[in-house]
Amino acid sequence: MKTRCMLGVVLLSLGLSVAPPITTEVEAQTTHVSDSTLRNSYPYNLSHYLEVSVGSGQTKKGSSILIAPNTLLTAAHVVADDSNGQVTSRTWSGNAVWGDASPYYELSEIKRTNSANPFIPMPGYGGIWDVRRDVALVKITNPSRKTQNANTANARLGIYRNTYDLVGRKFLIVSNSINLYGRWEYEYGTITEVRQDGLLQTNITGIKGQSGSPIIIDGRIVGVATNIDGNSRIVITPLTLEMKSKLFDKHGITNIDIY
Repeated sequence: MKTRCMLGVVLLSLGLSVAPPITTEVEAQTTHVSDSTLRNSYPYNLSHYLEVSVGSGQTKKGSSILIAPNTLLTAAHVVADDSNGQVTSRTWSGNAVWGDASPYYELSEIKRTNSANPFIPMPGYGGIWDVRRDVALVKITNPSRKTQNANTANARLGIYRNTYDLVGRKFLIVSNSINLYGRWEYEYGTITEVRQDGLLQTNITGIKGQSGSPIIIDGRIVGVATNIDGNSRIVITPLTLEMKSKLFDKHGITNIDIY
């Protein structure tokens, strides 16, 4: 399915527009998660649309995936301040949506309290250009029935010590974005290279709103979509051992395979 969007910079966050658009047309070749069997099987059943209120009427929007009961994996720039990578004091709430439209729409609430902050970017994340650490966890505080009953047993993370081992590998990306025609969409692609900045280059195009989409190889989530390059192709932030020790281990995420 073709979805069109306008791009404005050489390196653009998929979750945020960071410059005025120019007249470049982009098409995302995705397929709708349509039938009930697919909707209720891994990894499609764990995909969520995510929106986060960050104050002053601004709402950030991205994709995410449930990796443990009531715990989402997404891109850090979807929850954090663009300039310094911190979760601001004005970021108090959000919603995670399973499905795409009635009757498949179920909303979970995310609420911050004085004692608990559910928006958890990778420690050390420095802002929108710190793409190597551009991952975050989000804790759902009031899950919908569908989210609460979701089976996350098959959701495993895959960390490659040598990311060059991923070059040439075929992956699945599952996205939930209002900028995709059917919103709940998937696509297959190939990792073509490891860039100088450590990110993984792909051969498929992306659009605004796909940030946080899981990248899945052999059933393991190996990274999240975080950017697009000058040719509109998706760029991946891979999961790393640093993320394991500083983010996942500290928040009880143990379903990790290391290669």
